[in-house]
Amino acid sequence: MNTIETLTFSLEFSKGLLLGALKDISESDLNTRAVAGSNRLNWQLGHLITSERGILGGAGCTFPELPQGFSEDHANKPEVTASDAPLKWTLSDYMKLIEETRAASIAGLAKITEAELDKPTTGPMSSMVPKIGNLFELAAQHFVMHSGQLSVIRRKLGKPVLF
Repeated sequence: MNTIETLTFSLEFSKGLLLGALKDISESDLNTRAVAGSNRLNWQLGHLITSERGILGGAGCTFPELPQGFSEDHANKPEVTASDAPLKWTLSDYMKLIEETRAASIAGLAKITEAELDKPTTGPMSSMVPKIGNLFELAAQHFVMHSGQLSVIRRKLGKPVLF
């Protein structure tokens, strides 16, 4: 097994964890916060979609256009994250965009070589994520981190423990 195969597995596995934890979530559950002051589930899902595109766009991945207004509705701004106003996006919208985004990430990874994974990153994240290969692992770990937050929301909603 090589590094690209390992990273592909991490990307697929973390997507499976996230989507598996969403399988019994209802539309009304999307606006739930784990605790006061935490981000709502719908915002977290949108954040995962938009941030992966930002993270891996710098690694040469190309993504399909997001629906109009999607990025703005999931911006990391206090007036957005503190709002309790329901968002217009459905669970199926989020799941479709997660699938499309992750498929584009994996397709981008498949186009690069093992040597390219070792190239340095540039920009504000370069001190924390120094190499292109690290960007792909960060994308996978980001889904896992938010799956942990989703687990807390699931418990708050009385859903069964999955993992």
